[in-house]
Amino acid sequence: MIWEMSNRQSAANGGLMRTSVTGLFPKEVRTCAENICKLTHYDPRCVGSCVIVSELIHTLVYGIQTPTLFQIRSLAQLYDINICEYVDKAWIDSDVKNLVDYDHMGYTLVTLSVALWAYWHSTSFVDGLLAVVNAGGDADTNAAVACAILGAKYGYSSIPKEYIEGLLDKETLDKTIDSLLNICVK
Repeated sequence: MIWEMSNRQSAANGGLMRTSVTGLFPKEVRTCAENICKLTHYDPRCVGSCVIVSELIHTLVYGIQTPTLFQIRSLAQLYDINICEYVDKAWIDSDVKNLVDYDHMGYTLVTLSVALWAYWHSTSFVDGLLAVVNAGGDADTNAAVACAILGAKYGYSSIPKEYIEGLLDKETLDKTIDSLLNICVK
């Protein structure tokens, strides 16, 4: 209803940040990402973004062949053809700063593009994180999504210890992670 009231123009990036974790699910990743995204972000651009990121994370975590550019574009077209433009920008552009759009802060396709850029162009977790944050824009959300992918790509050991040890409420987060891993990764 909210999406309809916005003239079908509301395509914020909150669902994208929230659904990255579905990439850890052992099966039904696409359906879970779709359903979880639609709880708050019904726009097909949002849903497609969430599915792309979650599926990519899933292939990285489970050691499955990662999708090619063509496969990501094909998946994007199932949701909204406009997603392809942002996927292409991430593939082609060598500078992530060119992807940040201050006129469309919080737009799901900008966040998707920045996250895919980090996946395709960074050489390490830290390299990708710093490039995304220093690009500006909606840096916190862009980095959250990019780092979900980068963590899956480079592994937990690639994250600097000071980033992990400095987390607020780390003990609570560790318990949550342990519970999630018991459910997801088997």
